[in-house]
Amino acid sequence: VIACYSQPGLDLVRSETTRPVIGMQDAGILTAMAVADRFGVIAVAAGSIPRHLRHIARMGVLDRLAGEAAPETVLTVAECGDAAKSFRPLLAVGERLKAMGAGAIVGGCAGMSPQRASLEAALGVPVIDATQAAVGLALTRVLGARG
Repeated sequence: VIACYSQPGLDLVRSETTRPVIGMQDAGILTAMAVADRFGVIAVAAGSIPRHLRHIARMGVLDRLAGEAAPETVLTVAECGDAAKSFRPLLAVGERLKAMGAGAIVGGCAGMSPQRASLEAALGVPVIDATQAAVGLALTRVLGARG
């Protein structure tokens, strides 16, 4: 599992092994599309969005994207998981994405994992922890290999 939303090295690792390699961006987006017609992504920083959009376009699902946005202030990975520092900025982005038509929202950083449940409760739409989605896919592969 590549537990960085930009999935650095994913293609290289896949070319070097026959084992499954799962990226959290792919898993998060696919999970969001399984529960909603349109999804949004909360990015850590605005500078990451063009890179994410290129990947979403390569996935062929750009038409399902309601939008991607980042808090006005860049958050570190550690700050993303700290509710005192990041809940309000992440919630504000989630509200913007919901207003843009997102029926599910993907947390675009592994550091956002601790905020998933609180954001989901406050927003009233599914919030996808992309890391959890990737691990879930990996677990499915492991359990499927046994049967």
